[in-house]
Amino acid sequence: MSEIDNLVYKTGEVLRKLNLKDSVFKKYISSLEKEGYVFQKNNMGHRLYTEKDIKALEMFLELISYDGMTIESVAKKIGRTYQNQSGGSSHDHVTLSNNKGHDVIKDEDSDSHDAMTLMNVLLKEQEQRFVKLLQQQEQLFKNEVQN
Repeated sequence: MSEIDNLVYKTGEVLRKLNLKDSVFKKYISSLEKEGYVFQKNNMGHRLYTEKDIKALEMFLELISYDGMTIESVAKKIGRTYQNQSGGSSHDHVTLSNNKGHDVIKDEDSDSHDAMTLMNVLLKEQEQRFVKLLQQQEQLFKNEVQN
């Protein structure tokens, strides 16, 4: 794994990178943590974000833009996916400093999230909801035509 994969970012850096407002960001982070996603924290209790966390947040932003997806449903999917990949473990890594002012995490298990699998699952669920809605509308139309 390269050192860039182990960089740790502070909240302000992630906000700028994702172009989010603080209040929206906090809501997304809170919903992910509620569903079991664990962010690393420093000794003062401030969250630190890895590239993996940023990828999860980017996926969160993409999925939340789909029609019918709620903050809670996206957080549940991402939280469950990351728990399964990490075996439910949290960020229990050693944090070091590099010469560029960022912290670096020593991580022995660096499996990346399979974003396409998650996207496929969510798209199939959305398709099922649309099919069900379409069937209900067809039935209503048939009932109106018969009356």
